[in-house]
Amino acid sequence: GLHWAISFINRCVSHLATNHATEIKEVTLMLLDKDEKKKVFANHNMWFAGVDEYQFPALLSDIVYLLRTEIIRIINNGIQNDRDVSQFANSIKATIFQRTNNISMFPIIEDVGCQFEKELPGYALDLATCMDIIFWDIQRFSRLNPNAIREKLEKQILQIMGVPNLKQRYPKNASINYFLRDYVGKMQFVAGTQQTCHRLLDYLYKLYPNTEKHAQSHLQIQHMDFRNPNIEQIDEKTIAVTPCVSGLAKEIVDARSAILSPEKEIQKIVSDFTANVNPKDCTAKEILPYGSTIGASNQN
Repeated sequence: GLHWAISFINRCVSHLATNHATEIKEVTLMLLDKDEKKKVFANHNMWFAGVDEYQFPALLSDIVYLLRTEIIRIINNGIQNDRDVSQFANSIKATIFQRTNNISMFPIIEDVGCQFEKELPGYALDLATCMDIIFWDIQRFSRLNPNAIREKLEKQILQIMGVPNLKQRYPKNASINYFLRDYVGKMQFVAGTQQTCHRLLDYLYKLYPNTEKHAQSHLQIQHMDFRNPNIEQIDEKTIAVTPCVSGLAKEIVDARSAILSPEKEIQKIVSDFTANVNPKDCTAKEILPYGSTIGASNQN
């Protein structure tokens, strides 16, 4: 089934590359265990295959979804029965990397790696050697984890269209709550994968130096690099470890922080209001100071 699915999707993607070349490009991954590069066809939509509808053709997306679901089910069953699942999982990954000509099945590798990071440490690290995939994965995470405002707007749209109870084609996987960039960071604290992570980071640093042209990409690498972290004592039992960001990449962070500063101030005001004022039993005199503060924040 897996070989047939890969072959079928390969033919479809090859047709797209031949007849709609502007809608697709080639990206390169470094397979870290073999120290060899692999080129595949890719675009933003392929990274949503099997997790979000209307991104990738429904038939192909359904194939990816069903494969992912079955692979994860088999691994779960193996773990529950105290069987070694590494041989099966590694065989799946090797088959995908060896046979596919595109990235549409690569998210299966990421989801398996993230969901079974204890049983299969470092399983998805090869994916992080491609900067395009890192950026697309951040977008996928944002799409699959919408904020409250977006969720409310989507519900309003469905109500206006007359289908308020329309179910999503693919259920969200609540157990995968971080993206590929965070995954690389976590794997640096696992003894068996630490050196592989360092090789991955050094490889990316060579491709994307801390220059104006590559500042955004270099920032993503620095976010993954915990070799020289900032360490902050939060309380007696808690220490915060964060990556060190420097150079032109830091300028991007500082500029973004300035843009988000009013939003953070408003969030703090709302939190203070909900903590100190009972909305069901309050007076206008109690509410007005918070409203005035929010207005001042918006003007800034």
